Amino acid sequence: MVVLMLAGCDSSSPSVAGNADSTTVTASPIETADPSAGLWDPCAGMPADVLAANGVNPVRGKYSQGVPIRGWKRCGWLGDWFNLSVLTTHHTIDELKASGSYSDIHSVTIGDRVGTMDHQSVTDYSKECTISLPTQNGMVEVMVNLSQVDGGPERDLCAKATELATAFLPYLPK
Repeated sequence: MVVLMLAGCDSSSPSVAGNADSTTVTASPIETADPSAGLWDPCAGMPADVLAANGVNPVRGKYSQGVPIRGWKRCGWLGDWFNLSVLTTHHTIDELKASGSYSDIHSVTIGDRVGTMDHQSVTDYSKECTISLPTQNGMVEVMVNLSQVDGGPERDLCAKATELATAFLPYLPK
């Protein structure tokens, strides 16, 4: 936290020189904290054996940085025909719904949590399905993208996202 001290002049109290006055003003704190601080880390929180048991290579393609998204933590892995990203944020499901960013969003229940599913298909290479589940501090997302190297038959990304979110639920933040 940064606190700025500013000096100003008024006529109510003598200054060091004796002919001007000074007043101390405290500015509002400037927010410099990392908005992703305190979030669950998917790279550390997803067990390798659980990833492997669900068709995800726990090492190949694992990333945590990429282009940082302010207020989010994320990790990704490569599956045999899909890419997997698991993300956490302090943003809520209600904020997600209110954003208007998704055209195909609906409710979904995974275990004991009611969240959302959204499916986007802008081009053949930007197909994805995301399951967003509430947490005590925001939400967690399980996102499945079509791998650009797949070239195989049409795949049901939302079925895979649902399968993974269900399998991962015991390891996701509450």
